[in-house]
Amino acid sequence: METNQRIWGLEFEEIISDGTVIWCPIVRNPFMKDGRYRVGLNEKFLVKARERGVSWILLRIGQQERQLNLPDKKAIRVMVKRGDFEDRPSMFAGSPPMRVYYFTIT
Repeated sequence: METNQRIWGLEFEEIISDGTVIWCPIVRNPFMKDGRYRVGLNEKFLVKARERGVSWILLRIGQQERQLNLPDKKAIRVMVKRGDFEDRPSMFAGSPPMRVYYFTIT
């Protein structure tokens, strides 16, 4: 079963197969850093994925597909220490910024 959804502007497809939940975000603008692709996923997307019981994330970049394990809270803390995130200002007055975590795709 497949359904299309959106969290904070990030479109994704949910696939449920044999009880396994997989989210496939639609990556429009991956960028290169040090010869590898990087993609940004917002904090709310990752939190909702954990709440939903997502097993893993499937990234589709061009003709390639890469499996990304859903980072736990410890992995997120490591990413923050390394500076692999960005706080983007909210489009709405008085709202908190949106945190985007950057993942390197190997």
